[in-house]
Amino acid sequence: MQKYCNLLLLLTVAALACSCRMMRPTTLDSFYNSEVECLGVGYDGSQTLRVWGTGGSEANAVEDAHKKAVYTVLFKGIVGGPCASKPVVTEVNAFERHREYFDGFFARRGAYRRFVGRGNEQYGSRMVEYNAIQTKYGVTVTVSNSQLRKQLVKDGIIKQ
Repeated sequence: MQKYCNLLLLLTVAALACSCRMMRPTTLDSFYNSEVECLGVGYDGSQTLRVWGTGGSEANAVEDAHKKAVYTVLFKGIVGGPCASKPVVTEVNAFERHREYFDGFFARRGAYRRFVGRGNEQYGSRMVEYNAIQTKYGVTVTVSNSQLRKQLVKDGIIKQ
């Protein structure tokens, strides 16, 4: 009887493993970023984004979200929604080529802060997820594309 129970258990586990593999979800576009979501575009061309940042405290998570927003606009672009756009920096490996500039730009109190602002702080504009190590905040921010582009042209990182 023990042999039949073990065999039945083994077959059940194998069937579950196969069915789980067949129900694998389809992947989204490779450029899709669940950490940054488009909410809208302002009259001046600024983009309003919902960005998820992580950190040990709320301040660290919000700063991480601001950096992610600017980084995404600069190097990845926004896919889908009303603010779909190409990256501001289209040069291949620009981050590595201008490493010294971008290390300073994205430093703790770096220049990136001039181009990102708080979005509409209505009810529900901040969302929180907790785990044992970090806190994850969803923050609504605006990124000024035109000002960001002007600064990078001025600093010689991109051409007009």
